[in-house]
Amino acid sequence: MRKERVLIVEDEMNVAKDLQQKLINLGYTAPEIALTADEAIEKAILNRPDIILMDIELDGALDGIDAASKIRENEDIPIIYLIAYDDESTIERAKLTHSNGYMIKPFNLQELHSNIQLALHKNKSDIQLKQSREFLFHMIQSMGAAIIATDLNYSIQFINKNAQRLLGISEKQAIGKQITTLLNLSDVKTHRPVDAVPFLDQSTVQINNLTKLSNLLLISASGEKTIVDEILTPVMDYDSKMTGFVFIFQDMTERRNTEIVLEKINKELERRVAQMNTELFSINKKLENEINERKKTEQKVITMKESLENIINSTSEMIITLDKLNRVEYWNSAAERITGYKKKDVIGRYINKISCFENPDTLFEFITKVKDSEATYSDQISIITKDYSKKIINISCSPMHQRKEASGVLFVGKDITYDWDSHQNLIPGHSYLITQKNNTSGFDLFNNLIQNEMRGLYFSRSLAAQAGSLSHNPLIEYCTIGSKLRENRQVVSTPEELKNKIQTFVSHSSKGVILLEDIHYFITRFSFEEFINVCYEISDIVSQSQSIFLLSLTESILEEKQVAIFESEFEALPSRNVNDIKMKDELFEIIQYIYDENRKNSLVSFKKLMSKFNIVYYTASKRVEKLSGDGLVFTKKYGKSRIVHLTEKGKTLLQRRKTI
Repeated sequence: MRKERVLIVEDEMNVAKDLQQKLINLGYTAPEIALTADEAIEKAILNRPDIILMDIELDGALDGIDAASKIRENEDIPIIYLIAYDDESTIERAKLTHSNGYMIKPFNLQELHSNIQLALHKNKSDIQLKQSREFLFHMIQSMGAAIIATDLNYSIQFINKNAQRLLGISEKQAIGKQITTLLNLSDVKTHRPVDAVPFLDQSTVQINNLTKLSNLLLISASGEKTIVDEILTPVMDYDSKMTGFVFIFQDMTERRNTEIVLEKINKELERRVAQMNTELFSINKKLENEINERKKTEQKVITMKESLENIINSTSEMIITLDKLNRVEYWNSAAERITGYKKKDVIGRYINKISCFENPDTLFEFITKVKDSEATYSDQISIITKDYSKKIINISCSPMHQRKEASGVLFVGKDITYDWDSHQNLIPGHSYLITQKNNTSGFDLFNNLIQNEMRGLYFSRSLAAQAGSLSHNPLIEYCTIGSKLRENRQVVSTPEELKNKIQTFVSHSSKGVILLEDIHYFITRFSFEEFINVCYEISDIVSQSQSIFLLSLTESILEEKQVAIFESEFEALPSRNVNDIKMKDELFEIIQYIYDENRKNSLVSFKKLMSKFNIVYYTASKRVEKLSGDGLVFTKKYGKSRIVHLTEKGKTLLQRRKTI
C-alpha cells in the first residue's frame, strides 16, 4: 500500500527531525523538511506532497499562514497548522486559508495520526464533491433544454445559457428576479395569458410531482416569439422538505417531438457543504463524528446521481454520452429499448465499433464535426437493432465540457421510423397542406424528404434557425420571404415572384420538394384572393412535374372559410387522412386512453387494456387489430409484453372523429 507523503515546515531543525521520526513510526513518508515559507512554497509546488504540517511562526518575511495562502492558490493540498499556543487572532487568520485544522504543541502520536487521517479524508471527499458538482453543472449547460431554478418564493437562483437565450436576458439580469416578472406566456391557440407558476400545495408536494404545460407561446425581452413546453418540478431535501422549484422549457419550434431530459438542481447541497466545512474546522479532534458527517454528504451525492439517472432513464429519447476517445460512457433505458442492446453490451466500447449503427464511418465524421466546431448539430441516422430491424433516428449531438475542457459529446435521439415510413407515401406532382391539426413540423417533413435524395426549395421569413442544420447540403435552395435581402439569400416579395421561382425550380429539377412557410406575409401585404389564385397556379405547375409541394398553414391567422378553401385545394398528408374513418365509442376510448398514458410517459400493454376496460385478451386483441387495420395504432414487442402505440393518424382522429 502506498504511504502518504508529508511535508514538514518547521524553522527549528531539531524539532523538525523529531517530528519526521514520529511520522515514520506512524507509517508515513516524510522525505522533505522546509525551514522557511519560501522553501515550503517551492517544495509544495514541486513535489506535491499528500499533506503539509505547517508551523505558523517561521523566520523571514512570510509566516506559515502566508505560505499556506500561496500554496492554496496553486494546489489542493490539505494543510494542518502547528501552533505553540491558542491565539484567537492567529486562528482567525488561519481560517481564511481554508486549512484542515490546527494542533497546539506539544501533541501525542495518536492525536497527530487522527488529525492527519481526518485531513486526508476530508480533502479527498472535497475533490470528489467538486468534480461531481462540475460534471452536473456542465451537463446542464450542455443540454438543449432551457433550465431555471428558483427558491420557494420563485426568486431565480440559477439560469443556464439556453434559458438566457430563450428569455433574451443575461444571467446578471435574471439572478434574484421573480420568474413571473420575466416570463411572458400565452396559449398558442387562444393567445390567452398563461400563469407559468400553477397553484401548488407546498405541504403535499412529493419529489416525483411534475406539472407540465404544453403549446405555450413565450415572448422574450426583445419580442422574439417561441413555442415551448414547460415542466415544473419541486426540489426536495433529504427530509422531503421542498426547497425550491426547477422550471424546464423546451423550444418546440425547432424540435416539436423532442422530450425533455429532466434535471434536478438541488441548491440545498451547497449550503449544507459550507455548513459541514465550518463544523469540521471547529471539531477536528473528533475523528469518528467527522467521518460520519462526510459519509452523509457522500450518500447525498450518490442519491442525487441516482435521482438524475432515474430521470434520464424515464425519457422516451435515447441518451448516449461519449468520452474524449468516442467510447460509450452512458447508455440510457430508451437506448436499450430502441436498439435492443443492453448497457453492459456497449459501455466502454468505441461508438463506431457498435454494430447497431448502419454507417459507422459517417457517424464518426459527424462526431468529429461537432467536436471541431464546438456547436450542436442535428441529423438523421439509420440503425440496425439487435433483432435486425431498421430504424431511423433523429439525433442532436452537443459537445460536453468539464473544467472548461472538452470532455466528450452528448447524443439525444428520437425514433422517427413510423413518421419516416409515412412520408414515403407522398406522391410526386401533388400538393399537400400541413396544419396545426397534423401535429407535424413542415421543416421536419421537408428534411426527411431531402434525406431521400430529393432537391429542395425552402421559403420562409426567418431561415437562420432551420437552415443552420442543413447549410452543408448542396441539394437545398433557400429563399427569404420579404422585401429586403437577408443573409445573402434570394428574396421573393410578391406572390407572382413566388410562382415564378417555383416554375423555374420544377423546370430544372426532375425530382424535388418545395416547402412554403409564413404565408401571412403575402396575405397581409396583398390580399387573400390574390394569394389563393397564385396557389391555384402553383398547384397546376407542380401537377405537371415530379415535385412535391408542401404548404404550411397556421389556421389561427385565417378565417374558417379561408381555411376551408386551402383544405379543398390541397391534399391532407397520407398518414393523417381520417375523413373516411368511422369508429365505435369503445374503440375511440382505447385510443384516448393510449394517448393519455403516452403523455405521462407510460406505455400501454395488452394487460393494461384488459384491466382498464375489464375485457378478456381475445376482445382486447380484436379491438387493437381493428385499430391497427385503420392505421391508428401499431404494436411492438418489448420482452414478453406487446405494447400498443398511437400513430400520428390516431392522434389526428382525436380531433376529427365520426362515431356511429
